[in-house]
Amino acid sequence: MRQKGSGFDAIVIGSCMGGLTAAALLARLKDKRALVLERHFQPGGQTHSFVRKGRFRFDVGLHYVGQMGPGGMPRAIMDFISGGALEWKQMPRSIEHFVYPGLEFTVQADPKSYLKNLVALFPAEENALRRYFSDAKRAAFWFGFRHFVDSLPRPLRPPARGAFNVLGSLARMTTKEYLDGRFKDGRLKALLASQWPDHGVPPSKSSFGMQSLVARAYLRGGWYPVGGAGKIAQTIIPQIERTGGEVRVRANVKRIIVKNGAAAGVAVEGEGGEEPLYAPIIISDAGAANTYLSLLPPDTPVPFRKELESFPASDSMFVLYICFKKSPAVLGFDGGNFWVYDSLDHDNQPPLSPYFLSFPSLKDPSAKAHTAEVAVMSCYEDWAKWAGKGWRKRDKEYYELKERLAVKLLEKLESRWPGFKDLVEFYDVSTPLTMEYFQRNPRGGFYGVPCVPARLGAPFCRVETPVRNLFLSGSDVMSPGIVGAMMGGVAAMSAAEGVSMPKIFRKVMGEAAGRR
Repeated sequence: MRQKGSGFDAIVIGSCMGGLTAAALLARLKDKRALVLERHFQPGGQTHSFVRKGRFRFDVGLHYVGQMGPGGMPRAIMDFISGGALEWKQMPRSIEHFVYPGLEFTVQADPKSYLKNLVALFPAEENALRRYFSDAKRAAFWFGFRHFVDSLPRPLRPPARGAFNVLGSLARMTTKEYLDGRFKDGRLKALLASQWPDHGVPPSKSSFGMQSLVARAYLRGGWYPVGGAGKIAQTIIPQIERTGGEVRVRANVKRIIVKNGAAAGVAVEGEGGEEPLYAPIIISDAGAANTYLSLLPPDTPVPFRKELESFPASDSMFVLYICFKKSPAVLGFDGGNFWVYDSLDHDNQPPLSPYFLSFPSLKDPSAKAHTAEVAVMSCYEDWAKWAGKGWRKRDKEYYELKERLAVKLLEKLESRWPGFKDLVEFYDVSTPLTMEYFQRNPRGGFYGVPCVPARLGAPFCRVETPVRNLFLSGSDVMSPGIVGAMMGGVAAMSAAEGVSMPKIFRKVMGEAAGRR
């Protein structure tokens, strides 16, 4: 029942993939009105886009998405929450290029070709490689299963957790432990871990289950939303509005209102102070750290508060956004991604290494001008002295540092691809402080709770919270990435409404079958 004076059945904090998914499912499956509150002036969180000079479009968090081929569950859910209005373009067959000193390897969007090419390069490791592909499948399954456990009916959770404890050892290993125990060639170990910045944790610390989940997500290719990442929110929001729901921007939630041990509403920043908004269901897509350590009142009983406070924080990124005078295809680029490393040692990389090079305009047939994005893992401490200064209100030293790093990155690109700098018309830069300011991410973290082995089973990564009527959504519930955050939204709606996830999946797949 809606609380008197509210008008909404649920309030969702944050409009990233998890929040939008939960709100859209509430509308489409339960005919409920959800109010989504977004502190940014654009909806979408890390799925939103921005434009420079009227025609250069960039994405802040989405660079490519796996598992968007027709017929699969992730695509079916995406079609369901967007009303089928979101189009996807498949990337080139040569989806990833791994570049190291003296070693380059191209990943084909076909697991058989991928394995064949690896074996051709490392014939002495063939048996270990074949086992790796099998182990990665198992590890990815158990990583996802452990997060899925907390969405099962309560009687099924203890036996499911027991099954994970017995059978999920691969997922709990670090990536480095797995690779060191199975392979001899250091070059091969480096190649197999190349995509670790996709989840943000290097091999010595990351869960092999998470690393496997990322690697397997792109085995059959990558996809890009036609019109850019911003199209995701643009197509989902009408599904939320069709039942009277709403997505509000510039709506900064200051705290969650708790009454008698239950979430009752939120307090939103307003000109005259805080404005209370009430609803019987509160879903937080603001991340575990924000939800438990910032939004809930300090006196709210949270049994794992100290554990979360001491848990490692996610690293952030420095991103260079490049506008081109003409298509980068003249240099041979076709839309595939490049991961460029200055060392084979993932845990000891020199400055500005690795960098991830992506070309949104070459992936998007609707692009009006050509662009590239270059992302580099970045340490928050390098920027902390300017924290709290506000967007576009920091001092000269801050902007000079941004410019120096941008120039160095361009020089690295030029040395690898001569003629690159001549194509550049304009560029812009974001830092960890950008993420911290717009998305409230602690320390500008890019991926939420880091995917270290200790995350598996962590109580703060569960969809249900110690506070009645409060549910967690997004990537912290399932896994980093667009699909992981979307599945976190499914889990949140499932828990909030008491509808099993398998039932939601059957409804979604039924509609997908009707479209074919």
